[in-house]
Amino acid sequence: MTLIPCVQGGYFGTFVAATGIICLLIYWKQECGTTTYIPGLRYTSINDSRDETNDLGSRYQRTDQCSSHISGCNAMLKFGLQYPNETWRPIDCQMHNYNYEEFSKYAKAMLNGTCPRRLSILLIGDSRIRQLQIAIHRHVVNESYVNEWPATNFCDRPDANSLVWPNELLQACEFRRTFEQHNFVLERWWVPYNDYKTLHPRLSGLLSRNTSEIPAVIVLSAGVWFIRGCNLKQVPFGDCMLYFQRNLTLLVPVLESLSSRSAVLWAVQHPITWKPESDHMNEKQGIFNDVSRQCLRGTSVHIWESYYQIHHMMAEKTDGLHFGPKGIKLMMQMLFNFVFHKAAVSDAAACCTAN
Repeated sequence: MTLIPCVQGGYFGTFVAATGIICLLIYWKQECGTTTYIPGLRYTSINDSRDETNDLGSRYQRTDQCSSHISGCNAMLKFGLQYPNETWRPIDCQMHNYNYEEFSKYAKAMLNGTCPRRLSILLIGDSRIRQLQIAIHRHVVNESYVNEWPATNFCDRPDANSLVWPNELLQACEFRRTFEQHNFVLERWWVPYNDYKTLHPRLSGLLSRNTSEIPAVIVLSAGVWFIRGCNLKQVPFGDCMLYFQRNLTLLVPVLESLSSRSAVLWAVQHPITWKPESDHMNEKQGIFNDVSRQCLRGTSVHIWESYYQIHHMMAEKTDGLHFGPKGIKLMMQMLFNFVFHKAAVSDAAACCTAN
């Protein structure tokens, strides 16, 4: 085994295996957001200026300019306690399962604050993020999550149900629905790569909206598609990681700007069990997750660690890439608990209460 500086600022161990050359991250010392990575470019993190006193409904205390964001239950985003019966709860507080009526009650409560605001959730990512969007959609129309179909559950194309899977048009289809009965908007962008040129203009466009029209919660996730793309193009992993890091670092300023008006979450991606790709994919994905944590450290973006834990704890048989129904339901309830915990503070089972 030979120790070589595969990437500037970090050291990698390289060894030759039957499948080729694999770089394993041993030490990484550059800090994203504060260190120059690309010659001629300087990236600077914005100081965290979140107001943690904001919450839902009458508890949503906002500034005079109505620019503050949701103060979510951060315990829901951290690694929690998992039990043999595949249940999960955050450490030192409780998790509540919000049914159809409760979701509607607390979503409507956002209209009662000093600065009335519609509850809007924007999900950005790949097919795992699409699963979360479908689960939320089914929940707010009072249906149970069984699978993704029909296609109108995740696609706004008028011909969605006439398209047969696999279909690139259906895969890349996006979703936006308004549920007036709940004061709720659910939106999803198909952006499987955290590509700066694709994502930055769309995120910047959100900032041109009035605060009441900016999503209250934005969830992003990327990694697996990025790695697969590099593999298909035979890009060395060290270069692939730097490209991923550079794209995310360039996105930090706009994510910080959005964090002053929204709760922005980055979901670290979970391992896959899809053979033969899992043998080399998961090591690389773990490194990408570490790069994401490093790039977003010290920013206002929340790292959703329990998103990773869901897949690890569930024994559901899937295609090796996606969540099963129980995992999807848990993920959805984690997000609801993150959003609603202060609006539901009188409920003994709500997250982050003393009970």
